[in-house]
Amino acid sequence: MQSSRKADRKNAPENLYRKPAKKELALLRIIHRNHDVSRVELVELTGFSAGLITAIVQDLITKGLLPDEDPSPSRCATMRHTSSG
Repeated sequence: MQSSRKADRKNAPENLYRKPAKKELALLRIIHRNHDVSRVELVELTGFSAGLITAIVQDLITKGLLPDEDPSPSRCATMRHTSSG
């Protein structure tokens, strides 16, 4: 699974990380591919700051795109995707 995480970063276009909606989408894609990815790993994979990762994850939880169920604050997912459509 580690190699697919590296591939996410390697194959991402440079401009993917410039706009907020694209940053959210980038995180959702990584989380979808790697359900057990931690926030620390997201920082490593994306190059985003830890604060930005936390803010985006909180926004995604608020929007109902990620569940707020995981007991470990450093883990983004064991995030099971909500079925909203």
